[in-house]
Amino acid sequence: MFSYFKPKASTPTRDEHSPTNDEISNHDEQHPIKYQRVDSDVSSYVQLDPAKSTPIWQCPINERETIRRAYILRGPYQPVLEYPRTKLREQYRRFQKNWFEQFPWLEYFPNKDAAFCFPCFLFQGKEARNAAFTVDGFRGWKTVNDEKRCALLMHTGSPTSPHNNVMESMSALMNVSGHIDNVMNAQTLEEVKKNRLRLTPQLKAFVGFVCKDVH
Repeated sequence: MFSYFKPKASTPTRDEHSPTNDEISNHDEQHPIKYQRVDSDVSSYVQLDPAKSTPIWQCPINERETIRRAYILRGPYQPVLEYPRTKLREQYRRFQKNWFEQFPWLEYFPNKDAAFCFPCFLFQGKEARNAAFTVDGFRGWKTVNDEKRCALLMHTGSPTSPHNNVMESMSALMNVSGHIDNVMNAQTLEEVKKNRLRLTPQLKAFVGFVCKDVH
């Protein structure tokens, strides 16, 4: 399932400086994230800026699978930058970029300084069952390093958890798409073979006519 995600390897920073929104924006401009090209028919729904993303359940029902596939090809939004610090009691906490490696499904939205679950966003219904990871955003950085109560591990849950169910749905969606592409390619090759067979007698007759005319 994680073959759709391509997290970036890097080392966590300990810089004491908390960047402004302008600095975050400039950082992204200097190091742009590369994405797959998106089908023009759904490009208005698949936004590079997560803050402008339209919830899938609000998209046209006949376009939702295509939009989901486009998002999966794009991958989760995982900007690498100096994340803002938040003071919790006597300590400062911040998002860590190495979490992208541990949890490849994780997204980070700079404008909210919050983390989201990419697969859960793709299959979120009108009634948000996991609002912290799909609507509001998760910011409990301290709990991520708590082995017993790691919020990201708890979100992942058991093999039959809501998160893993949508992971299965995402995998099935891409497998169906690949199967359809293979069928279409097979049909195209079959048509080429048939056309060649139809043309062969005509080509032979034409060659015979030319040779006879030359002699």
